[in-house]
Amino acid sequence: MRKLFALFFLLPLSSAYGGGDESVQVNQCDYNRKIGNNVKTRERVFEINENQYLYVKQSTAIKKDLDKADLNISASCQSLTGTHYTGTTEEWNGYFGKVLKGLEQKGFVEADVTLHTGNNSVYTGYLTSREITVSAQRQDKSLLYRALAVLDLENNTLYTLSVSGEPSLKEKLEEEFKAQFNNMSIHTQEQKL
Repeated sequence: MRKLFALFFLLPLSSAYGGGDESVQVNQCDYNRKIGNNVKTRERVFEINENQYLYVKQSTAIKKDLDKADLNISASCQSLTGTHYTGTTEEWNGYFGKVLKGLEQKGFVEADVTLHTGNNSVYTGYLTSREITVSAQRQDKSLLYRALAVLDLENNTLYTLSVSGEPSLKEKLEEEFKAQFNNMSIHTQEQKL
C-alpha cells in the first residue's frame, strides 16, 4: 500500500526522510506559487523504494508582526515516479498521521483535529482533497494549523497548502489561508473563492 508523504514540515524534518538524490530525473511538478516575500523554496528528490522516487518542491514564508505574532505559510507539490498515489482512506490517514507526528516532534502533544467537508471546505473542485484544522498545545505555546491537500491522481501529484500561527490570529489565519488558496495554481483545476 502506498502512502501520501506529509512534507508540511519538510525543511526542519528533511533528515527524517533520508538523503535526497537530486541527480535522479523525475516528473517535475506543475507548480507556480507566490506565497509572499522572503520565500524559501527547496526542491528535493527522495528514493522511497528501488526505482520509486518522490519529487518535492516546497515554498515557505513567514508573515511577521501580526499583533506581535507570526503566520507560517507553506505550499508544496509532490510528484511520484515509479509508483502511484491511490487516494485510499489508509493513504490519507497515513499522510495526516505524519502531519500530526511532525507536530508531536515539535512538542505539541495535545491536538484536536477538525476535518472540513462540504460548505466548510475551501476547495470544492473535482480532485480528491482533504482539508483539516489542528488546534495543538504544548507547555509554552498553542498553535492553530490549517491545511489543504489536493490529490491529482491523473498526474500523480499532491498539492499542499498550510498556514499556521497562534490561536489569537484565527481570523487573520483564515483570511491568509483563503488568500493563499486563491493564488494557488493547480494545472487541472482553476477555482477561486
